[in-house]
Amino acid sequence: MFKHCIAGLLATGVFASFPAGAADDSGFYFGLGVGKAHNEAGPFRLDDSVAKAFVGYAFNDYLAMEVAYVDPQEADDTFEDARLMLDVDGVIVSTIASLPLHERWSLFVKVGWAFYDGRETLVIDGEREAASASDDDFAWGLGTAVKIGTRWSMQLEYEAVEASEGAFNAVTVSGAVRF
Repeated sequence: MFKHCIAGLLATGVFASFPAGAADDSGFYFGLGVGKAHNEAGPFRLDDSVAKAFVGYAFNDYLAMEVAYVDPQEADDTFEDARLMLDVDGVIVSTIASLPLHERWSLFVKVGWAFYDGRETLVIDGEREAASASDDDFAWGLGTAVKIGTRWSMQLEYEAVEASEGAFNAVTVSGAVRF
């Protein structure tokens, strides 16, 4: 995990050192997204939809900070005689490094930290056992963004959280507006 953090900080430093272009996109932005999420917990594989809302500040065309609220829908899976229902939501704080390939199109990577709450219910032979926990783990992502006009953009993004008790990843499509 330490290698991920160092690599993310190095990449952020490299992108931040690029000179800002003429079409500087600094300022606050807000967005909403939807997509498909995948959770793994032991032998269980849980897939469902995900919604997210995010707000951030772009320092220039290359560097931004973002806070996102991510809420996958409650998912459930059955393995042999056991059924697991999982409901997780959380906040991801990220640094985003972008590489503009065109005045309207860019690629980006993000590294950060996820803070999340999970509630799970395990049903075996009709007996229910419920538990809840909060945790935090390394998060990363990559994607592409396309500007639509001067204030709007669309993003396609893959995000993952390196959870200590399983795995979480999501593919989302988002729209954002700059202030």
